[in-house]
Amino acid sequence: MSIQSEIDRIAGAKTTLGNYLQQNGVAVPSGATLDEMALQLADVIEKQNKITARGILKGDGAGGVSAAVAGTDYQAPAAKATALPTSGTALTANTLYNVSATVGTYSFTAPATGWAHGIFITGTTPNITFTGKIIGKLPDFAANKAYEFDVFDGVWVVQEVVSA
Repeated sequence: MSIQSEIDRIAGAKTTLGNYLQQNGVAVPSGATLDEMALQLADVIEKQNKITARGILKGDGAGGVSAAVAGTDYQAPAAKATALPTSGTALTANTLYNVSATVGTYSFTAPATGWAHGIFITGTTPNITFTGKIIGKLPDFAANKAYEFDVFDGVWVVQEVVSA
């Protein structure tokens, strides 16, 4: 390699480094040397090291980042349950019920606030009731069939689960 090709290679590296620094928010003074730009790389590394939060992140509008809080900054994940509460007891708000045991005689009661969603299978002699307002009509509950419900602020929608 000639001296000129080495000078061109170093000049290209200096240009590339200067562009990288500027793209990452580091001001490069006019006439900065390659050694001075190399020292400025610490500014880029320092910016990256400041992001230490994990999970869903939120910005503060001034360049800071912190972990977002479930239920405050975004909708908290729904609770899940595989069993219903005692008949006549309110369902837990904001809960998905996937009931594993068959349901025989049972009175569904809405949560005081919020919503609940669920799927259940009736037993051999179902006697199912719902307290509160019903949209549409309750199905005629038959033995060994799957049903789905949604309730929001005391208003229910209930239907049989039918597969194609």
